[in-house]
Amino acid sequence: MFFRYLLATLAVVLWASAADAHRPGESYVYLDVSESEVTGKLHIRLSDLTKAIPLDQNDDGLIEEGEFEAKVEEVKDYLTSRLTFHDVDGIHGVRLSGHRFFGPEDARQVEIDFEIPTLGPPPDNIDVEYRFLYDGIDPAHRPMVLQSSNTRMGLVENEAVASAIFGVGSERQPVSLVPPPPGQIFQDFVFHGIFQALSAPLGVLLLAALFLPSVMRRVGGRWTPLDRAPQALAAAGGVAAAFVAGYMAALVPITQGWTAPLAVLPSVVLALSALVIAADNFRPFAYLRRWHLALALGLAQGALENGFMHLLGLNQGFAEIALAGFAVGLGIAVTLVAAAVVPVPIVLRSLPVYRRVAHDYASLALVVLGAAALLTSTAFS
Repeated sequence: MFFRYLLATLAVVLWASAADAHRPGESYVYLDVSESEVTGKLHIRLSDLTKAIPLDQNDDGLIEEGEFEAKVEEVKDYLTSRLTFHDVDGIHGVRLSGHRFFGPEDARQVEIDFEIPTLGPPPDNIDVEYRFLYDGIDPAHRPMVLQSSNTRMGLVENEAVASAIFGVGSERQPVSLVPPPPGQIFQDFVFHGIFQALSAPLGVLLLAALFLPSVMRRVGGRWTPLDRAPQALAAAGGVAAAFVAGYMAALVPITQGWTAPLAVLPSVVLALSALVIAADNFRPFAYLRRWHLALALGLAQGALENGFMHLLGLNQGFAEIALAGFAVGLGIAVTLVAAAVVPVPIVLRSLPVYRRVAHDYASLALVVLGAAALLTSTAFS
C-alpha cells in the first residue's frame, strides 16, 4: 500500500508542467542550421539588457515592452556590434530583424531574430564571438550558444545541449555544425553519466543511505545482520541495479521522439525520498523492499537531473547511443558509491554497536547532510 502511494506521488511530481528554464545571469544564442543557411535567435532578459542600455525610463524596477521599443534601434546596434561569426572566408556580421517578448513581468525576456547575410551554406565548423556585457559591465554573465535545430545533426527543438559557453577571456568559441562520430558520443555520455551521478551531493548521500542496510535483513519489522557477506553483496547489487533501471527508465522516452522536458519539483521529490529512506533505515516497512526505494529514487533523479535535459533534441539514433553511454557511466558511478559504502558495514555488521552507531546514526547524519545540501546548494537544479 505504501509503495503504491509513493509511486503515485512521484508520478504526479514528475509529470507536472515545467517552468521556463532560462536562468538569471545567462543569455542564449540559438542557431537554426539547414543545408543552405544559418539563422538564429537571441534570448536576453530585459534586466540584463538594461545594464548595457538603460531601459527603465520611469525607474519603477520593471522594464515594460514600451520602454524597450523606445530604444529598440539602440539595442539592435549594440547587439549587432557584439555578435560575429568567423570561418575560413572571414568575419560575418549579423542582421537583426523581428522581436517578441516572453516570460513573467518580473523576469521579462526578449527574443530577437537574426540572419547572417554573408555566410552562405553552413561550414562544418564555425567560430562564434559574443561580447554581450563583457565590456566591463557584467563579467560574471554567461552567454551560451545552442543549436535549436540542425538538419545534419538531427537536432530538433533543442533547449539544452549547449554548443559553447562564453566568459571573459573566452568570448570567441568554436562550434561544430556536423555530428560527432558515434564513438565520441558514447564516450562523452559515459563521462556525463559519471559526472551527473557524482556531482550532486544530495543524490550521492541518498544513494549511500540506500546501501547501508544491504548487510541486514528484515526480521519482525527490524533489521538483523545477514549471516554471509555474499548475501550482502547480492543485496547491494540489487539496489544498484534497481537505481540504474529507474534512472534510465525516465530517459528512455527520448528514443521514442519525446522532446518535452519532464517537469520537476526537486525539493519536494528529494525531501520525500530522504524522509522515506531515513524512516525505512530506522524501522523497515513491512511491504517496502530496499530495491523498491532504489527504483523510485532512480526514477525521480532520472527525471529531475540535467542528464535528461542534455539528451533532448537528439534524433533517435543519437539518443540511443547517448543513452547507452550514459547508462554505462551511471553504473560506474553507482558502483563507486557502493564500493565506498558497503565494505565497512560488511565487516562490522555483527557487532552490537553497528546498528545503533553505523546504521541508525549514520542514516540520520546522511539525511541531515542531504537536507543541508538541498538548502544550501543547487545540487539538483
